[in-house]
Amino acid sequence: MIIDYTNKTVLITGGTRGIGKQIAIDMKAAGAKVIVTGRSKIHSLELDQIGIDEYIAVDFLDIEQTNAFIEDIKKKEIDVCINNAGINQIGEIPDFPIDKWEDVIRMNLTIPFMITQALSKYMIEQNYGRIINVASISSTMGVGGRVAYSSSKHGMLGLTEVSSTEFSKHNVLVNTVSPGITVTDMTYQALGEDGMVEKSKLMPIGRLATVEDISNVVMFFASDKNSYVAGQNICVDGGFLHKGFGSDAS
Repeated sequence: MIIDYTNKTVLITGGTRGIGKQIAIDMKAAGAKVIVTGRSKIHSLELDQIGIDEYIAVDFLDIEQTNAFIEDIKKKEIDVCINNAGINQIGEIPDFPIDKWEDVIRMNLTIPFMITQALSKYMIEQNYGRIINVASISSTMGVGGRVAYSSSKHGMLGLTEVSSTEFSKHNVLVNTVSPGITVTDMTYQALGEDGMVEKSKLMPIGRLATVEDISNVVMFFASDKNSYVAGQNICVDGGFLHKGFGSDAS
């Protein structure tokens, strides 16, 4: 199956590293015009290495920068949007700072809503669009110490479902892709090599996800090859959420 993004303009938030960067690379290879966002300025050489067409530096925690960004993308006639940018803050509920809560909810849920709102009018007018919200397996389970992150990702499922209900009749298909633990620099920094080895043992498939594993799923659901799947949450987790008790359960 050949996935072709020729003549499609694709926006990927958080597209300079990890999963977002891989999606940008794969979209460009499939013929798309690729726009990515990141929080800091990057050198043009890095743009060449990623292979993107446009880079927008924006700090989504800054209201003025966000508003300027939203007005900008309304003018760009974007066909496909990958809401990938996100942050996490660790802490248990009794002592979790409200400012950290608000930052995570804003970045992981409010910003995807604002972007969806801004792009949906053009997509509806042209009777075509694909929106993929990149969540996490934390969208379907609660993990201690991640109350804001898990809440934001659960909320993203609600955004996907309501967007799908409103937009599907206009051929604007909205879905969520929820990665399991994925091998990235951020994961390595959080878990260390030993931690990653231990986590891989929990996966029925026997390894952690690669960024390519996640991008492959996003590429399909954001493409014309997906003509009927809408409002779904696709967990790319190596079977982790549905592993049951295994064959050696006593």
